Amino acid sequence: METEWKRVIDQPAEHLTITNARSPAGTLTITVTGDLDRETMTKFRRHLAGVVDGHRDGDLDLNLSAVDFCDLAGLRTLQALDQATDGHHQVRITAASPAVDALLQLCRIPTLLAYTPSTSPHEH
Repeated sequence: METEWKRVIDQPAEHLTITNARSPAGTLTITVTGDLDRETMTKFRRHLAGVVDGHRDGDLDLNLSAVDFCDLAGLRTLQALDQATDGHHQVRITAASPAVDALLQLCRIPTLLAYTPSTSPHEH
């Protein structure tokens, strides 16, 4: 049985929903819906810090398939999470939206948190 809780951050200038679900094996899946941008980064970072501090065992999976928009602030936060892994967790992106894929491609980032963006049909 999975344990699930939700924190909704919804203000006029920002939209971000984060849902956490823990599997019986101990993997924590963080599902992000909305925007990962400079307006939501402080709250997103705080949420991640709380989750990482409270989740000492097991892996962390990020499901970014419902991210509508991701700017460089969002990308930098994901990169910082990649660099901050302490050996207690494997942190990986398990799914990403076209917006996240496009940003990774534009920034020529081949892999981030064990995720490789899909190849663009425009590349030849």
